[in-house]
Order: sequence, then C-alpha cells, then structure tokens
Amino acid sequence: MIDVTFIRQGASPVLEITAVGTEITNATVYVTLDQGDVQITKSNYKNNDPSVTMKANGSDTDITVILSQEETLRLRPGSARVQLRWIFDDGTADASDMGRIEIGEALLKGVIRHG
Repeated sequence: MIDVTFIRQGASPVLEITAVGTEITNATVYVTLDQGDVQITKSNYKNNDPSVTMKANGSDTDITVILSQEETLRLRPGSARVQLRWIFDDGTADASDMGRIEIGEALLKGVIRHG
C-alpha cells in the first residue's frame, strides 16, 4: 500500500509505503517508479542511501523513500507505476503488486535553490 498518490515535478516528496503482512526489515529493498522511458529506483542496498528507511510495524513493514527534485523533474505529468521488490540474505526474493502515483506538472523546470 502506498500512502502518497500524488507528487509534483520538482518537489522532494516523502513516499510512505507499507508492506502489509510482510516483515522485510532484514531485506534489501528496491522501490521503483516507472513511466516507460523513465525509471527511478531507490534502495537500501548496503545501507548506502539514507533516503530509504524501514521499520517494523507489527506484521507489516513501513518503508520511507525520499525523492529529490532532480528525480521528480525526470517524471512527466500523468501516471507512474510504483513497485516494491526485496531480497533476503539467503537469496529469497519477492515483489509487491504495482501501485500508481499521479505526477503533477511544475511550470518552472529545473532545480530551485535556497539562500
């Protein structure tokens, strides 16, 4: 289940994903947004990306993914598919059903800065 159903180009949204009935805090997780010719994948592989975090929530796992302005600017207005995949140390792998996120347009194309 994906708690965010809309993001805007150029924003830096936080996606909250719940793997319902799946305890995967010990797995390597990959979260992919796909629009055909544009694909963005974030992962906690070797804990090298602090923008992907997980915590157990009973028998579920809550996954938080932060996207950057650069990443969301690559997306086109319209719909993007989202899927979660994971793999354990023993090689066992699985994937979630696909979800959808709507992408809104930003008039100013480009990264904005503060200060």
